[in-house]
Amino acid sequence: MAIVELVSNPEVRIGHCGPVLVSIWYSQASLNELQLLAEQQRTLVARYGIISTLSIAVRVPQAPGPEASEWIKQTDKEFKNSTRGSVVVVLERGLAAIIVRSFLAAASLITTNVMHVVKTIEEAAAKVQSLPGQPAEIVGDTQLAAKLTAFSARV
Repeated sequence: MAIVELVSNPEVRIGHCGPVLVSIWYSQASLNELQLLAEQQRTLVARYGIISTLSIAVRVPQAPGPEASEWIKQTDKEFKNSTRGSVVVVLERGLAAIIVRSFLAAASLITTNVMHVVKTIEEAAAKVQSLPGQPAEIVGDTQLAAKLTAFSARV
């Protein structure tokens, strides 16, 4: 099953591979991009019932603003029972990685969603495949990491 692009702009590219919502972040998460992500999440939840999310932080030059944390807090209740878990890949290194991980640590304190933070796309693919209740077409996709790598490359 291929990753199908749903929406894309210079900051984020969003797609899905069946019930796995994939987002590629090329900049910090702004309220506008988080709203785009939530719209796509609602669409997939309506289609699949329960989904997983997988986000790849390619380049995040600064931490999201307080409005991003507030948005996450607000939408947490909406998606609480429709998400198997979230996997976040931080490809950034150095100071940028510290910025992203600090934001994710704070976000994990305000959300009830299980969040796994990993360092590589291969780890992310394995982690999303191991989430409880994941459908067989995701668990058995031996090319998932390669698909994620290709999808994360700028088109």
